[in-house]
Order: sequence, then C-alpha cells, then structure tokens
Amino acid sequence: RTDRGAPGRSTAAAGRGPARRSARRCNGRRRGPPRRRPVPLIGEITSDLGQLVRDEIDLAKAEITQEASKAGKASGMLAGAGYAGHLVLVLASLTVVFALGNVMNLAWAALIVTVVWAVTGAVLYRAGR
Repeated sequence: RTDRGAPGRSTAAAGRGPARRSARRCNGRRRGPPRRRPVPLIGEITSDLGQLVRDEIDLAKAEITQEASKAGKASGMLAGAGYAGHLVLVLASLTVVFALGNVMNLAWAALIVTVVWAVTGAVLYRAGR
C-alpha cells in the first residue's frame, strides 16, 4: 500500500516527480505506447491515389475504344459516300459525252469532256498547293 496523498511527503517520493519519470525511461527511450507515425496514413493515401489513377486510366481506355469504334463506322460511311460521289461524277461525264455524241463524233465528245476534267483538276491542284 502506498500513501500517495500523505502529508509531508514530496511529489518525487510519491511517484509523481522527476524520479518517477526517470524510472520510465530505458536507454534513452520512453516506455509506454509507441507514438503513432503518419507513414501508414501517407501510405494509404498514395495507395488510394494510385488506385484512383488506374481506375481513371481504365475509364479513359474504355471511352477511347468506344469513340474509336464510332469514328471507324463514320469514316467507313464517309468513304462510301466519297466512292458514290465519284461514281456519280463518272456517270455524269459519260452522260455528257453521249449527249455531245449526238451533235459530233463520239471520240471528239469524249476528248472535250476529258479536257474539261483536266482543266478542273489543274485548277484544284493550284488552289490546294
């Protein structure tokens, strides 16, 4: 039994002063519960941040795949439209050739249409250059 509150005793003798504090230390280290360090908290934050970045990258990959699929379909349709436009141009040119063939020799009509297309191509080339 200890008389901690006994009159006339000092706080060091009662176990609350500097003598008590020095008894709790061993080799310069303090006994008792270890101090919490913020390293696990930082580790959790970096782990969560890494997982968030990976999730965002996966989401971006999925979105890019979806957009690429749409773009592929659209470019295929545009290529089909371009080919159809080319056929329209060829057939319209043939129509003009046969229409001029009623007035003149068919070879001369074809030559006239060819020259018109050559001039059109040259003008477009110069404008684009």
